[in-house]
Amino acid sequence: MDWDVFISHAWEDKEDIAGPLAEALRRKGLRVWYDEFTLTLGDSLRRSIDRGLAQSRYGVVILSPNFFAKEWLQKELDGLAAREVGYGKIILPVWHNVTWEDVRRFSPTLADKLAVSTAKGLDAVVEEILRALGVGEGPPPPPPLPPEKRKITIAIATIGVIGLLIALGAWLVPNAVDRLFKTPTVTPTIPLGMVYVPAGEFIMGSDDGESDEQPVHTVYLDAFYIDKTEVTNAQFAQFLNEQGNDEEGGVA
Repeated sequence: MDWDVFISHAWEDKEDIAGPLAEALRRKGLRVWYDEFTLTLGDSLRRSIDRGLAQSRYGVVILSPNFFAKEWLQKELDGLAAREVGYGKIILPVWHNVTWEDVRRFSPTLADKLAVSTAKGLDAVVEEILRALGVGEGPPPPPPLPPEKRKITIAIATIGVIGLLIALGAWLVPNAVDRLFKTPTVTPTIPLGMVYVPAGEFIMGSDDGESDEQPVHTVYLDAFYIDKTEVTNAQFAQFLNEQGNDEEGGVA
């Protein structure tokens, strides 16, 4: 990549934020694609922008009312969004004189991205961009604890670890015994041509039906198997011949 960041902005925002931001990032050692830094006499604006979009690691997009009004800036944004599909996070949004609702109306996708507002000041914007690029200085480390407090902290941490190990052992041992001696659950084999109906309740009867259908009531059935299709006469005859029929003595 030729540049670390590409700054997409409306020209009306140059003096307020785009120019100072580009200069501040360059002072931090970043390679910044910014038109006033990059373009020279006779350059093709469109080709230079396309190259900057394609060859920058990240795109800093300054979202402002002026940005929302420019159609060609939306094309720059589309180019950065297309790169995100294959490469992950590319767009770094900077809100300038806009609210979340303004951004949501312009692009719900952009409103969902974590952004930094210029209302926090230029230094805060620069720090967040550096953090996103993995080169931020970050907060200063906390001061070391005094020796006595350090001993107390280590003792508390040690007691906590021991307690965790005891609790983990108390959980593992009974469960290990269960796993050794518990009878494994056997999944029943479903006969060919049948479906399994799990146990459960259903509503039976009708308040408007015959007397033997009243009243509506809940019936519980154990699990059972049922044929997927209706039983044919030949199948029923085979069943009677195989199982026997006390009343009819089988079917010829």
